[in-house]
Amino acid sequence: DQRLGDATKRMSSVFMATKGADDFKSEYIQSSLIGRGGFGNVYAGHRAADSVPVAIKYVPKKLVKNVQYINGEPYMVPNEVLLMLVTAGGPESKGKSAAIALLDWCDLDEQIVLVMERPVNCRNLVSYMDQCPLQEALLKDIMRQLVDAAIYMHSVEVFHQDIKCDNILIEEDEELKNIRVRVIDFGSGYLTIQKQHSLAGTVFYEPPMINKQKIYEGSPTTVWQLGGVLYDMLVGRKRFNTQLFLLDESKFFDDLKELTVSEDCLNFLRMCLNINSKERLTLEELRKHPWFQ
Repeated sequence: DQRLGDATKRMSSVFMATKGADDFKSEYIQSSLIGRGGFGNVYAGHRAADSVPVAIKYVPKKLVKNVQYINGEPYMVPNEVLLMLVTAGGPESKGKSAAIALLDWCDLDEQIVLVMERPVNCRNLVSYMDQCPLQEALLKDIMRQLVDAAIYMHSVEVFHQDIKCDNILIEEDEELKNIRVRVIDFGSGYLTIQKQHSLAGTVFYEPPMINKQKIYEGSPTTVWQLGGVLYDMLVGRKRFNTQLFLLDESKFFDDLKELTVSEDCLNFLRMCLNINSKERLTLEELRKHPWFQ
């Protein structure tokens, strides 16, 4: 695949292979913890040379399964390095994609360190919901951008697999009038959308099983998770939970009738959360949904 080949080549161009821990610490100044997950902790920081804001993620090498050869030498490479390069490109693509771009990465003994862009005026969607009232027009804007981002990721064969509010950033412009959706944390992802996978994302957003082996299809899973995100935005901090939804689907939607949102919005949610994955709308069909028109 041409994109995979290009990403593999680009991987070496952003790899700080000759730099040790002291070199890395002199090039990047690390500050506060901003995220914690199953695949590593993330810190705010900036590049020492020009004060460019960055996010620094430490991935324990014991969690890394992939070996890639760079300049003839084998290195343990987190899958998300490749996924970010395929989806967002390298440093030259900073700010051009919904997906956060990878700026640098390096091998520091027991850990792999990823240096990513960190947009200013940016919060994750959980924090954004706490501080801003989400009127329907804003909900629609966020969901439209998320659907567009998912369509693009799938077009380059990237299955994020863990779309949730914690992995969505809301970037605001200087006047705080417009927002931009950014997608982070590709640690659970796969580099193909066509095959079926054992889900490695957050259990609350796990779609209904399609067989006893708990194997999921990429596109219907993404649509289901988008439904979970919309539900979370509609009701506030209460997190969507697939198992609770399956216990009483009708009550779930009856409770939402009290919300002051349009029927198109609720229908969009129903189309995302269709238990039958074959009847669930595709991403392309969601993009043409009346709610967005």
